[in-house]
Amino acid sequence: MHPNHWQNNQLQFARLISELEQAGAFTSEIMNTLCLEMDLKPQDICEIIERACQEFDEHKAQQAAAVKAARRRRVEEAYSKWPRLPWSTKA
Repeated sequence: MHPNHWQNNQLQFARLISELEQAGAFTSEIMNTLCLEMDLKPQDICEIIERACQEFDEHKAQQAAAVKAARRRRVEEAYSKWPRLPWSTKA
């Protein structure tokens, strides 16, 4: 993970909740305790979990797109330095 992302609380909180959800940490017992401690309904807790998962998924998709674009730029830059052959159609 990029060092700047470690300091981003919004991202890290979304990541933590998303990873807990993926690990199956939100059991019935945990959900009941959360509802009591947070004074929320189960559907409200589920909405928070879903929003956190969506936030982290969107971040991962943005990161993947940025990595792909950077890779494409590196390949294009390297290709532009190759010697051109007389029969090459690319200028």
